[in-house]
Amino acid sequence: MDVSVELFLENGYDKTTTRQILHRADILNGSLYNIYHGKEEIFADIISEALNDSVRESEKYLDDPTFLDKMGFPLILMIYISFRSQRLAELLAVAHSKWDIMLRILDIMMRWVEDNDVDGTIDTNSEECRVRMYMCLGAMGNILEAISRDPSPTSERNMIMTVIRMLLDVFELPTDDVEERVDMIYKAISDNDIVICGIHL
Repeated sequence: MDVSVELFLENGYDKTTTRQILHRADILNGSLYNIYHGKEEIFADIISEALNDSVRESEKYLDDPTFLDKMGFPLILMIYISFRSQRLAELLAVAHSKWDIMLRILDIMMRWVEDNDVDGTIDTNSEECRVRMYMCLGAMGNILEAISRDPSPTSERNMIMTVIRMLLDVFELPTDDVEERVDMIYKAISDNDIVICGIHL
């Protein structure tokens, strides 16, 4: 996994091969293929681990978080790292473009919503809730693709505010103090040593 992360960061997703992974990890074909069928499965595990890491990191750095804080943290973190590394933006965009990986992301986010919606605002068992999450993640994929190609047309803060307002609109959540909450999440991310898949952001 560590070697794969290194290679994806160095070469990008398309230019990384399983042969390169095998060579750098100094393992045989059989050792890899007993666990994974190819690089997409490896990449899917890396993205899942990264999203789970971001969820755990939010618990460390948010004081008395609201539901919006917990929902917004992974999305704001994706934008934050994308504006700092076009390679990471590209990898996140690739993840959102692959159906099997998107399903994993969806499941992690749905569990995250269910675990944190203590007052039952959102019915996570409904098909409508899953469709709403699809909408948010689909939009995120397009945003990450845009950042990976050219982050200059918009500011990071405008992008973050747009994403959070979209999230609130899609889930029909209150928008009270949204700018203050976004600033708090952003400060938690920028002021702390957040580690995702072993990478210090």
